[in-house]
Amino acid sequence: MSSCPDGYAAPPTRLDPEVWKAFFERNPAPMAVYESSSLVVVAVNAAARQLYGYEPGACVGMAVLDLIPPDEVEVRRRELASGSPEMLGGPRVVRHRLADGRVAEMQVTSGPVLWRGNPARVVTMADVTQLRRVEAELAAETARLQWVVALQAQLAEAGPDVDLALRLVVSGVAHLVEAANSSVWWAEGDRMVVRATEGSPSTYSVGDSVPVEGSLAGSCYTSQQLIHLEDTATQSDYSRALAARTGIGSLVLVPLVHAGTRLGALGVSARAPGAFSAAALEALRLVAGLVAGAVQRSEATDRLVHAAAHDPLTGLSNRVHFTEMLEHAIAVATQHGSNVGLLYIDVDRFKDINDNLGHHCGDEVLVAVADRLRSAVREVDTVARLGGDEFAIVLSDVSSSSDVSAAAQRIRIALEAPVATAGVEVCVGASIGAALTDAGHLSADELLRRADAAMYQSKAAALACSGVAGASLKLRRVPPLGG
Repeated sequence: MSSCPDGYAAPPTRLDPEVWKAFFERNPAPMAVYESSSLVVVAVNAAARQLYGYEPGACVGMAVLDLIPPDEVEVRRRELASGSPEMLGGPRVVRHRLADGRVAEMQVTSGPVLWRGNPARVVTMADVTQLRRVEAELAAETARLQWVVALQAQLAEAGPDVDLALRLVVSGVAHLVEAANSSVWWAEGDRMVVRATEGSPSTYSVGDSVPVEGSLAGSCYTSQQLIHLEDTATQSDYSRALAARTGIGSLVLVPLVHAGTRLGALGVSARAPGAFSAAALEALRLVAGLVAGAVQRSEATDRLVHAAAHDPLTGLSNRVHFTEMLEHAIAVATQHGSNVGLLYIDVDRFKDINDNLGHHCGDEVLVAVADRLRSAVREVDTVARLGGDEFAIVLSDVSSSSDVSAAAQRIRIALEAPVATAGVEVCVGASIGAALTDAGHLSADELLRRADAAMYQSKAAALACSGVAGASLKLRRVPPLGG
């Protein structure tokens, strides 16, 4: 066999050296030849040596299996020994060790040749490590986007239930970015409160809080900037203490902001340092935007629902909501064999208050009356403003008329104290009518008619007792402070 210049592999005896150099050694594609029986490398071109990081001549004489990671040697040995054209011929991706010990993914294609009369295979290699990494990242990013789309649909289904929406987020976001723990922090005054959390280490529980000032969650909330601690054990005294106490190695906090309104922070953590990639951070930003938007929409819906059911001046139930609550109370009472009481209340001489002091003072009196009515009944009872100076109270689950009478008396006592407005004290009285369902045998309309009629009887009786067609408004000037 003729020889070749230094640095060139020896060609098969039947090829002219110049032809060999042009075809194999100088080929820009990495190539090698190994004997089929011994699996020993017999020729390697310059492109392959550069790809694998070997000096000229260093690869020749190596076994093909020397390039295989130890945990894959047996599998590759069986594949190579099989000689299967389908397995060895077509492009396939295998892992090879480079000269510096790194492992790269190589796409290899081989074909049979004769080397010095012996069966051999010539192999071409291409490093696809970066390509495979990009493909894996694209697949992961696609999976993240699919999860985010699914989350968006789930948040829409959750509707105005903010707590459900936040639970959906923390249950899935940890999986999305491979975090050990995820939490949602909500700003309430000068505290950051945990609204939802899942995973471990469970450093905080729902309802726990930390001060806005001096905490990581608070810093994220106030700065509206993402906080990424890649290694908690090295970044600050606070993070080192956190790492020592919880075992957290890395964490991310993303602000929850929608339309310029700060809401809180979304946090994830992992035990290992450097656990969150740039792609994970972008996914968290996207999720945080969805969460903040969903919560804002939910709260806006709550406000609309509340406004539709409540009086804007006093905050009490309006007539529509009052009717719904009365019908519901009667249905429950009918089912359980109990009673529902109804009080119909009309503020006495309210027109005189408006005429003498103005409508602004009249509004203040109505708000004060509403507060006193609320404080005089149970939480299960419904207090409503039906319009003008008329109020009504649904007394749920009462035993008899004596319970209704006792409630009416508490209201009279609550309204005895004058209401201070515009520098004067206004004595506020009220006419009260009462009605009882009698074991649920009255409809809501009939119960309301009876209570209304009873109220007018009460007003007429009060006028008869006073002997005056219209008692005058009683005012007392409030002395200035220190006077």
